[in-house]
Amino acid sequence: MALTKATLDELCDWLPDPMLANQWAVTGIIFNRIKDKPYVNIFELDYLRMYVESIDFPFPYFDVTDLHVQTSKLYYPSYNNVNAISISFYEDNEGTTLSKLLAWQDLMYNSNTGAYSLPAVYKATVNLHLHNGKLNVGESDPTAIISARIKGVWPSQIEPLALSGESERIVLKATFSVDSVEFAQPSF
Repeated sequence: MALTKATLDELCDWLPDPMLANQWAVTGIIFNRIKDKPYVNIFELDYLRMYVESIDFPFPYFDVTDLHVQTSKLYYPSYNNVNAISISFYEDNEGTTLSKLLAWQDLMYNSNTGAYSLPAVYKATVNLHLHNGKLNVGESDPTAIISARIKGVWPSQIEPLALSGESERIVLKATFSVDSVEFAQPSF
């Protein structure tokens, strides 16, 4: 049996389109409800769709541990961990993003008393969806191909603002600590 060479057109017929870096959406930052405490909603859905410019998508990783067996080393997974995420936000001339991030940090720490809040008060869940850009009939949003629920999120650092004499637009960046990530297909 002779092998034939495939043309580029033939390869493109069965190879799916590539995933593009601009086909994603943050669809929620959800804070826990605390008994006898008012529910805090800092981020509205319209804000998230318009103001989140970029996000580093985190994946769990495993630390590696070794075990000595006779004269060899065998390697095994150790602790499961998730890197912090970095989000770039659009900032408007009313300081909307900065005020929201500072309000979130106020949930963590009371500067008047020096007391820290319980994690249930300030940790949030971020819902992130990667989609293929294709709309199904009768739908207004593209189909999610991978959905991630990023849990235990809180702003560990708001990066300094780079102010200058230039008339450049400000992009506010913040780093968020993460406890865990759950993945689902196609969506939650």
